[in-house]
Amino acid sequence: NISASSGSGTFSSANFLNNVTVGGTLIATGKITSASHDVNTFVTVGTTLVTSGNTTVNGLTVNNSVTIGSTLGVTGNFISGSIAAAAINSNANVTASGLAVNNSATVGTTLTVTGNILSTGGNIYSNNRIGFTYSANTTSVVYQYYNSATNSLDTVFG
Repeated sequence: NISASSGSGTFSSANFLNNVTVGGTLIATGKITSASHDVNTFVTVGTTLVTSGNTTVNGLTVNNSVTIGSTLGVTGNFISGSIAAAAINSNANVTASGLAVNNSATVGTTLTVTGNILSTGGNIYSNNRIGFTYSANTTSVVYQYYNSATNSLDTVFG
């Protein structure tokens, strides 16, 4: 174990088999590589932080960018100004105060909208029917669908 509560030191190369305890700030101008990092205060890394195991971070601020090789697990809230991703998968609800979909979005089961749906210059399509329900449940009041047998738009009440 190495324990330092004050002072400074420089290591051009160091291998620690046990714990490194720093009372203040650990600054690395190069690369910190470890199987696991658990930091109670903060670590300043000049270039790259690499971990092959778990890294526990109580608070993280990324000023420029971060690259996740496989999975980022977040147990609390994830707050971001913007996210650029090929896919975002969630097993729980995703709340967005403003959502812009540039190409298309696929909803597997039900899309619930509590406000308005606006189409500004585009189209809204349905493969089945478009209807209205009582506000307290999903009992259909009226719906419309395209009847291919009669080539008509049919309205059904009830």
